Amino acid sequence: FCQDSAGVDLCPGGGGREMKPLPSVYKGYRCRSRLEARWLCFLDTLGMQFIYEPEGFEFEDGTHYLPDLYFPEIRTWGEVKPFVPDDWSPEIQKIRQLVIESQQPAILLDGQPDFRHYWRFCIGDDRRIHRSMVPIDTKGNAIHRLLGMYSPAYHRAITASRAIRFDTH
Repeated sequence: FCQDSAGVDLCPGGGGREMKPLPSVYKGYRCRSRLEARWLCFLDTLGMQFIYEPEGFEFEDGTHYLPDLYFPEIRTWGEVKPFVPDDWSPEIQKIRQLVIESQQPAILLDGQPDFRHYWRFCIGDDRRIHRSMVPIDTKGNAIHRLLGMYSPAYHRAITASRAIRFDTH
């Protein structure tokens, strides 16, 4: 079922060869994947200020990490993933460590931009990392409250991110 005639594993996460995303360019940004490029298109079309791969960090434990996005208006990090990783995966641990060491929240932008909420990580009053589902924020206000999640502007941004095509090389 999950193997071809040569015995190659065809199921994701099934121990077969790892598929690598295709690097893509969006308005001069050299993105590591088309998914990242789609998010830049969405944010750009929405008019949300962002910095792509702003700076790499070395955490106190020696781990290196390069966040995908930083939103200066709301002082929040953004990480793009094709799906939500497991709670104790290295990806989630890096996001948690970024929040702790930078003292700024992070949002996990999983999958393609859509009409839904995303995971936000922040430090609570109890000094622990908390995770909650939130809409994408801009200037401290939920976009769907500011513009209406189903507003023409939000809809245009979703449509643009789904319609964009990339050259293949």
